[in-house]
Formats: sequence, structure tokens, C-alpha cells
Amino acid sequence: MIKYIYPILLLAFVWGLLRVLRQLRRQTSNQLEEILYIQNDVELYLKLLMNPRLGFLYRKSTLLIFRLNGLLIGGNHHDILSTIQQLDGLVLTQGERLEVEGKKLSYYCETQRAKEAKESLDKIETLLAKSKSSRRRFLLEECRLIYAIYIRRDTTLLPGLQKEVETQVGARRTLTLYRIAKLQHFSDDDKSAIETLLKAKSNRSTSVWDSIIDLAIQDPSILDRK
Repeated sequence: MIKYIYPILLLAFVWGLLRVLRQLRRQTSNQLEEILYIQNDVELYLKLLMNPRLGFLYRKSTLLIFRLNGLLIGGNHHDILSTIQQLDGLVLTQGERLEVEGKKLSYYCETQRAKEAKESLDKIETLLAKSKSSRRRFLLEECRLIYAIYIRRDTTLLPGLQKEVETQVGARRTLTLYRIAKLQHFSDDDKSAIETLLKAKSNRSTSVWDSIIDLAIQDPSILDRK
């Protein structure tokens, strides 16, 4: 009987250790997200990610994705592209690859890198082509929409978005109104764009777009870049 005690104790120890690590990862992730998204302290966030102890909690790919999140908010283009290059050189899980390509698509669309944006969209299409998950199908449609608005500047999307926004609330409504304003701007109708932005501002959804909306109301040319 005693010969079974040590394997049992070892299994119990490993199980306990894994449980502690999961809790630490969850707590650390929540703290990092609060610093980045609530306190908006990008500098502190990036500095904390350099702590070598995090290497015991997260995979290298996870830490690079965290770093990319911070850089996309407050980093320079050189650091963003360098981090993307590092991620492209790693073997990622399908979920990680999908997340990275989504972030790359948003960045390339915002910076008007049409070729790179299309490459990321194509990769996302391939990753999600056979998915039957409603959440993933929604994600695919979102990616197609972002590309159509930011790169193709497809103003034929306006009627559909204006119909959609009638039934939306909260941050989703704010985002759709902002997209409508962009397309109105691309249609050389800044008067309507500003009116739409004011609707988005009055929506009070505490959206990440709030500061950009304020800038665009004062200067609609912001809609060309953001």
C-alpha cells in the first residue's frame, strides 16, 4: 500500500500547484487589464510586462499578445511592427493566431496598409471558414466590415448600418454610429457625420471611442485616420 502513497502525494502536489498558478494568472491578468484599460497607464503596463516572473505564469506568445495590446493603445509603429513580427515567428494555437490576426487587421486598417490588411483578413477567413460557432461567425463578419469601411471605404454599407443602429444599445450602438459617421465623411457629408457623432456622444456608453469621438466632432478629418 505504501508504494502508492508517493505517486498520490505527487499528483496532489501537481494538482495543487496548477490550481495556484491558474489563480495567479487570473489575478495578474485582471490587474494588468485594469492598469491598461481603466487607468489607461500604458507606460506602467508595459513596464510590468517586463517582469521576468511573469514567464512562470504565461507562455511567451501570451506575453507578446499582452505587449501588443498595450502598444496598440500607446506605442509607436516600430515597436508594434516588431512585436507583430515576433508573434508571426512563433507557433501559436488557433485561438492565439485568430486573436493576433484580428489585432493586425485593425492596426493595418487604421494605418491604411491595404495589402497587409487584406492578408490578415484572408488568414482570418481561412481560420474561420469551417466554423459553425455563432460567435466566430459574428467575428468573421466584423472583420469583413472593418476592412470594407476602413480600406474599401464602401459607402453602400450606410443604409444597412443605419437600420442596424436603430435596435442597438450601449457600446455597440456607439461603435455603429461612429462607423456611420466615417462613411458619411467618406461621402463628403461632414455635416451629417458631425450630427451622427453627436448622437454617439450623447449615447453615454462609456466606450473606448469616446475620446476619439470628441476629437472628430471638432475635426472630422480625424475620421480619415481613426
